[in-house]
Amino acid sequence: MNRQATTTLFDLVSARTKTAFWLGGGICLVLAFLFVAFPEIDIAVSRIFFNTDPEVKGFFLKEDPALNFLFKAVDVISRGVLIIAIGLLVFRAFQRHGRLLSTAIVAFSLIIGPAIVVNSVFKDHWDRARPRQIQEFGGEKIFTPAWVVSN
Repeated sequence: MNRQATTTLFDLVSARTKTAFWLGGGICLVLAFLFVAFPEIDIAVSRIFFNTDPEVKGFFLKEDPALNFLFKAVDVISRGVLIIAIGLLVFRAFQRHGRLLSTAIVAFSLIIGPAIVVNSVFKDHWDRARPRQIQEFGGEKIFTPAWVVSN
């Protein structure tokens, strides 16, 4: 590839990255605003998927084999990707590979995002009740709107 083609390809990737960032970030902000401004949306959406029958109380598809397989497959695949990314990161660090930074970003994003931020910060310290635990669905806890730390 000549220098002009490489620059054009880099510019294309850069433009797509910026577009994805702003579009994705914008959608996240709009949805966050909607759930904060109208917390009843959270209950209404949960009601669609929640079964109040005492024998099967909870998510109505929780016993579905295909959905359970998909749930477990996503967990296994994401752990596999993390292991591969860490292995590739170590390998590329010793080889002084040019794509070390991109590999490090993938590996650390998988470690910091789901493992540290979600499980260690949000879930452990916000203690937001699941739908089956709130009074609207027969539980004992009080509904807490999105982005509010519960007591």
